[in-house]
Amino acid sequence: MKTHMVYASSGVLHMGNHPSVDRGKQWLEQVLALSGLDVAVVAEIRESLCEHSCWLEIDPTNLNEAQQSALIGENGHVIDALQYLANVTLNLDVPEADKGAYTVDLSGYREARHQVLETLAEAAIAKLNAGNQEAEIPGLSAAERRQLHHWIEQNEELSTFSRGQEPERHLVVCRKAAVAPTE
Repeated sequence: MKTHMVYASSGVLHMGNHPSVDRGKQWLEQVLALSGLDVAVVAEIRESLCEHSCWLEIDPTNLNEAQQSALIGENGHVIDALQYLANVTLNLDVPEADKGAYTVDLSGYREARHQVLETLAEAAIAKLNAGNQEAEIPGLSAAERRQLHHWIEQNEELSTFSRGQEPERHLVVCRKAAVAPTE
């Protein structure tokens, strides 16, 4: 059984002017300005990996290659940290209806990383199909683990859980009948 991840990078949802869009754009532009970067941010609501998210796309026009690399960081750690800060900060003391999930992107990093995640998930599923009881996927951020939990569990036969402690925490994929308790 082959499962495909659904990724609608061009799938802009028409939700009107959701408060998370303007709030996210303004916040990220201010954070980047405080870092000495004069860049624009394009914000829109998109559907990706089973959820709606306010995508905050950093316009790379005024950034050189070194600045882009620094904003993404080694293994995506900087852009992941910006995304984490956006999700925490922008949802503090906000009414539930106005809260949003935020995805920060630069130069197509998220879409490229999505392809890597899809390959890792397919390899884990192939291990299960080859008879392994479980397959581990190391090296994921908490946000990436969450994405793969959502995606893989759309398959009625599969389940996922996380094992270990940060920074060594990893995703485990198994058949539903073989689910181990989470730690």
